[in-house]
Amino acid sequence: MATLAGDEQVEVCELRWATPAGESLLVQIDDAALTNYRIRLAQPSDVAALARVHVASWHHAYGQIMSASSLANTNLARSVSRFRGYFWHGGQDLSLLHVLDGEDGVVGYVNSGLSNSRELGVRGEVYELYLHPDVHGRGGGRKLLSAGLWALSGRRLVPAVVWVLAENHPARRFYERMRGREIAHGEVNVGDQVLAKVAYAWIDYLPWPEWID
Repeated sequence: MATLAGDEQVEVCELRWATPAGESLLVQIDDAALTNYRIRLAQPSDVAALARVHVASWHHAYGQIMSASSLANTNLARSVSRFRGYFWHGGQDLSLLHVLDGEDGVVGYVNSGLSNSRELGVRGEVYELYLHPDVHGRGGGRKLLSAGLWALSGRRLVPAVVWVLAENHPARRFYERMRGREIAHGEVNVGDQVLAKVAYAWIDYLPWPEWID
């Protein structure tokens, strides 16, 4: 599950929704399966683990969506270089990078910050959310998303949005279950392809907050 940056075209959908009367603004989640995992800020020592998660998740999520050349461009060496650059160039001052850490080490991460789509009426954005495929179905995605959104809230960067590839149906179902609202469509260039994407927003409520170390 991730958002992709690139040359974009965006179509804004009309947004008409509100929280029903008497309904909580928080979505409480059951994370009993992850009692040995914690959300914490990423550190430079996490570079190798972040790269492994990124590459494994990318190929798992996009293997049937992207071309072979686009998939090949995401490899361990390039991903390690990317995360080293993030810490070397002070990326932590511009965005909030959190990891999901537990008995298996770092198994996921979420990166969030000031939105690149403020024309949609949002302030924050979840740039990336990746979870290693070996731990899917254990609530890690919920923990990461709630942590990313509440970190944005702490910086007053809400409402918040996430972009997801239109053909990434598991990710779309996840964001819909987390009560993200579809608000826009667009396109993104990924290597030699132009792919459709969809924006989901959280405006009136956020998932149940997670503790962040």
